[in-house]
Amino acid sequence: MLSDPSPIVRHECAFSLVETAHPALAGSYLIKAIESDNNIFVIHEALLALGTLGKKEFIPFIQKYLKDSRPEIAESAEIAIQRIKFT
Repeated sequence: MLSDPSPIVRHECAFSLVETAHPALAGSYLIKAIESDNNIFVIHEALLALGTLGKKEFIPFIQKYLKDSRPEIAESAEIAIQRIKFT
C-alpha cells in the first residue's frame, strides 16, 4: 500500500500501520516511506506515526528531519520526538 500511486492512500496507510501492525514491522515500513516518498503529506504522517510507536531507538532517525527545509517536515519530526519522549 505504501507504493500505491495515490498519496492519499499512502498517507492513510502510514496512519493505519500504527493501529494495526506489529510495532517492529510498522517501524520499518514507516522509515521506508519517510526515506522514499516525495509527498510531503505522506512523510508528515509517517513521521508522526513513527513517533506514536513510542520507541526511543527511532529518535536518531527522526532527528535527521528536524532541520528539513520544509517546515511541515521539521515540525512533524519535532512532534514525533515529543511523542516518544512522553510515551
